Amino acid sequence: MAGLQLSSAMPEGHADLPRTGAGLEAVERWPMDCLPSSCLTHGERPTFRLDITIQLYEPDLFSLVCLLAECDDAVSRRSDTLMNAPTPASDLQRRAPEFRHFRVVPVTPAIGATIEGLHLSEISEDCAAELREALWQYGVLFARNQHLSFEQQKRVARCFGDELEKHTFGRTLADQGHPEVLIIQKSKSAGARTTTDVWHHDVTGRAHPNIMSILQADEVPFGADTMWSSTTGAYERLPYALKLMFLNLDIDHDTLFGSMRHDYGTSPNFIAKVLAQNEVSTHPAVVHHPFTGRPCLFVGNAWIKRVHGYNADQSEQILRIANDMSRVPELQVRWQWQKGDVALWDNFGTTHYGVTGDLGDQARRLYRVSAWSSRVRPTLDRKRAVTELMESQT
Repeated sequence: MAGLQLSSAMPEGHADLPRTGAGLEAVERWPMDCLPSSCLTHGERPTFRLDITIQLYEPDLFSLVCLLAECDDAVSRRSDTLMNAPTPASDLQRRAPEFRHFRVVPVTPAIGATIEGLHLSEISEDCAAELREALWQYGVLFARNQHLSFEQQKRVARCFGDELEKHTFGRTLADQGHPEVLIIQKSKSAGARTTTDVWHHDVTGRAHPNIMSILQADEVPFGADTMWSSTTGAYERLPYALKLMFLNLDIDHDTLFGSMRHDYGTSPNFIAKVLAQNEVSTHPAVVHHPFTGRPCLFVGNAWIKRVHGYNADQSEQILRIANDMSRVPELQVRWQWQKGDVALWDNFGTTHYGVTGDLGDQARRLYRVSAWSSRVRPTLDRKRAVTELMESQT
C-alpha cells in the first residue's frame, strides 16, 4: 500500500503536488519561502493547515485528479477557471500592436493573423524584428500571393533561428541543392500515408525542436486545409488543478516510437534511418515560451511516448487531457490554402494539423523550411511557474 501525506502550513488549497514515478513519491517540494506574499495572512505565515491523506493500493490517476479537483475548488470557485471560460488570448484584437512595415489583421480572437502590405521577399532587419513580434503575438501568420523562391523562403526562416532544419527522415529537395526544404506531400493514391493529420508540434524528439516554420502552398485541393491551435491558450484554459498537475510533469518524446505508433513508415530502411538519429528527449509538459516567457502546454500527439515515470495506462489518460485541448474550437484557426500562400507558425506556442484524410486521388503538396537554434530548447522554471499560478488565484 502506498500512502501520501500532504501536510503543510499553507493557505487553503495550496497543496504541494508531487511528481510521481512508480509510486507516489514526492521528488520536488516548494518551500514556504517561495510562496508569494499575497498568499499570506497580513504578512504573517499562513494560519490554515491542510491535511490530506491518500491511501492507494497502487498509483491511481483518478484519485490524484480527484484530489486536485478538491484543491481547485478550495482555491477558487470562480466560473472563469472552467474549461469553457474565455481565455485571456481573446484580448488579441484590443492589445494588438501597431507595425510600421505591414498591417496585421487578426483571423480569430485567440490565434492567427493575416499580413497585408508586405512581400516576404523584401524584409529589412527592422521588418524582421516586427515580424518576430507579430508571430509571438499571434502564433501563426498568413500571407496571400507570395510565390517565394526556395532561397527567399530560407531567408525568411533565418530571421527566427541560427540554423535551418535538414530533416532527418522526411523527403527534401536536397537533390536540387535545397536540403533545408521539406516536401509536405500526399500523393495521388487513396492509400498514401501522411504525417500531418494529427495534432502535433514538429520534431519534439530532438533536444532542440524547431522554433518556427514557414510553409508555402504549391498544390492544395479544396478542403485540404491546415489548422493551428494555441498552446498558450490551452494552458490558460486549464483549471487550476490541472495547471498544477501539468507543471509537475515531464513528457518523453521519441521519434521512432511516434513513427511506429502512427504508422508513418514500416520499411526496414525507414526504421534504420530514424533509429540512427536517436531522436529521444524529455521535455516539460508545460514550457516557458523562449521569447515571451508565457507558459505553453507542450505535449502534442505525434512524437510523444509517455509521461515520464508513469506507466502506459496512466500516461494515456494524462496525454489525452492535454491533447484534447488542441481540439477546442475557440483555440483554433483554419486556413484555406491558395497556390502561393505562405504560413509562418510558432512551434512552441501552437500545435497544427494538416487536413488530408478525404482527398481521394487528389495530390497535396507544400514546402516547409524550419528554423532552430542550439541555444533554444523547451524549458520550465517550475518554482517561478507555480509561484505565478498561486498569485493568479489571489
